[in-house]
Amino acid sequence: MINLDQDVLDAKGFTLSGKQQFSSTVHDYTDHLLERSLQYGNVDKADGLPVEVTHDHVRASAQSLTTADSRMAPSKWLIAAHVSEYLSTAAAGVGGGHLDEQWGIITFGLGISAAVLLVVIRLTKGKEA
Repeated sequence: MINLDQDVLDAKGFTLSGKQQFSSTVHDYTDHLLERSLQYGNVDKADGLPVEVTHDHVRASAQSLTTADSRMAPSKWLIAAHVSEYLSTAAAGVGGGHLDEQWGIITFGLGISAAVLLVVIRLTKGKEA
């Protein structure tokens, strides 16, 4: 559907792999935009008439694709890590209440260690996303 001018990409300094990735991304986005625009056009279609995709449909489609990418849900792994932080903190609290006993010291130490490790993992993974 879209033809990219390879000479322009060469002039801008794109490498072979950069041109391939750029082309793939543009074509994927075009396919998604086309599908979404058609969906919006079908929603507004009057019974018995053909689909008409207007500039409003295309604009709304582009906006929805942009906001869909920016609102990506956290992974199930990160949610599990967050819940585990709370459980580890609770274990540390229980252990901290019994520091006069050996199991309390062990529970406190393991709970604090696990909670700190999970917080660090969650924060570093959050910055990567």
